[in-house]
Amino acid sequence: MDTFFWILSKLLWSLASPDKVVLILLFAGTVLIWTRRQKLGRWLVSMSAGVFLVFTLLPINTFLLKPLEERFPALTELPANISGIIVLSGAEKPVISSTRGQPSLNESAERLTAFVDLARHYPEARLIYAGGVGALLNQDYKSNETARKLFKQLGLNSDRIQFDSNARNTFENAVNGFNLRGPETVGDWILITSAFHMPRSVGVFRKTGWSVIPYPVDYQTSGEWKYDWHFFRLYNFLEFSRGLHEWLGLIAYRVTGKTSALFPKPGGINVR
Repeated sequence: MDTFFWILSKLLWSLASPDKVVLILLFAGTVLIWTRRQKLGRWLVSMSAGVFLVFTLLPINTFLLKPLEERFPALTELPANISGIIVLSGAEKPVISSTRGQPSLNESAERLTAFVDLARHYPEARLIYAGGVGALLNQDYKSNETARKLFKQLGLNSDRIQFDSNARNTFENAVNGFNLRGPETVGDWILITSAFHMPRSVGVFRKTGWSVIPYPVDYQTSGEWKYDWHFFRLYNFLEFSRGLHEWLGLIAYRVTGKTSALFPKPGGINVR
């Protein structure tokens, strides 16, 4: 059932993500312009251009991402004692790292750098890297291999770390990580992931049985509603897609019983 959920979620998002929908409409409209359905083709092209213009000009991405990133505030004071630290993968470029022989990271690199920093701060803490392969195709390249290369460069001994290389989504990150740490383990764990991804992650980890302390990183918004105009900024559109994906993920995880709440909040309880 978990495999079916994973495949279905990947297929649906591949077809329904806003950037792909606009591209499909634009392509269809362009083709129709050269047929007898010219009027429909012009409408599709115009609609695609209008949608693109709106989402690259207006701060709609901020309205989606800011509530996600503000749900769990940044951890400004570290606890005195913890049982361990777990970081979710997502900062790696496994294919490039493998072919080039050196770690290559995307814009979420803070996940791994924060993990290294906290591992040094808590030299006795247990460490878990929750990785795997999230791609529907091309399962040959694992994110944990990239992480190992980076940790070696930054001087973190990988022998301290337990690696999960089989998780395909956030739910499996929590379940596989729980099995690695052992159900008999008690105490708080620091959970590291991107700020916009933290609400869904906390809900899943609580549902699985973890007591987690959120440590959000990789912020995409400033935390303010102030908007600086950027004409035709494609990144706004990509951020909108990212925010929409996360909100839909929260709904899907709640409907399928994979999270403790629709929109988890600080101070919530664990639900097993």
